[in-house]
Amino acid sequence: LMAVARSDSGTAFVASGGYVATISVTTLTVSAGSDLALYAGLGRGQLVVSTPTFTWNSVSMTLVTNKANSEARIDLARLLAPATGNNTLTASWTGSCPATIGAAAFSGVDQTTPEVTADTVTATGTSTTPATGAVTSATNDATLGLSGASASAGNGSFTTPEAFTNEYRVTTNHEVATSMSSELGGTSNNHTFTCAPSSPWSAIGIHIKAAAAGGGNNLGPLFVGALDGIGTGGFFFKDRLH
Repeated sequence: LMAVARSDSGTAFVASGGYVATISVTTLTVSAGSDLALYAGLGRGQLVVSTPTFTWNSVSMTLVTNKANSEARIDLARLLAPATGNNTLTASWTGSCPATIGAAAFSGVDQTTPEVTADTVTATGTSTTPATGAVTSATNDATLGLSGASASAGNGSFTTPEAFTNEYRVTTNHEVATSMSSELGGTSNNHTFTCAPSSPWSAIGIHIKAAAAGGGNNLGPLFVGALDGIGTGGFFFKDRLH
C-alpha cells in the first residue's frame, strides 16, 4: 500500500460576512501528487437543512455525509483527482445563512474506495467538548474529523492546536464555528474539540483509505490544508485528537 500523506499550502478557509447562499475559497493550492483527494467541510448556522452543492475548479464534488444539531449543520464533500494548482472551491445552497468553509487535500488515497464507509461516525450534543467518537484507521490510512458548533453564545479566540494536525478553525459573527483535523495512521482515532461556552454541536469522522502501491502518477506524497487562523467574530474553538 501507499501511505496517505499531507503538506500545508495556502489559507484554505473563509467565513461569510453575513447571511449568504454561496461561499467560496480562492486561496487554496493543490499541488501535483499521486492519487489525490480533496475534502471540503461546510458549516451553516440557523439550522439550514437544504443540501449544498460543492465544486472545485467548476467540477462537482461528491457529498460524503452531513450532520445537523439544533442550531447548525455541517456537510463534508470529496473530489477524487482534483485539478492541481490554485483554483476556486465553492459551496451553494437554497436559503441564506451564516456559513464557513474549509478544505484539505491528501495524496495516496484509494481512487476507487476512498473512504471505508462502515467506519464513518457522526455525533451531536450540547457541551464544551464536541467529539466524533472512535474512527477506525490503519497504518497507511488516515482519519478526518469535522465539527460545527453554534457560536451565538459567547466570545473568545482560537488557541494553538494540540496533538493532531489542525486543518482549519473558523467562526462567523457569533453564528457558527467549524473546525477540521486529521490524523495519519493509528487504529482508532477520536477527534475531539473544545468550544466555550457550552454550545449545540455536530461532528463527523471518516476513515480515508490508502491506495495500492503503484497507483496513479508517482510524483510524491502531498497534502494541502489550511494554516491556523482566526475568522471574524470571537469564539473559542480548539481541537485535540486522542
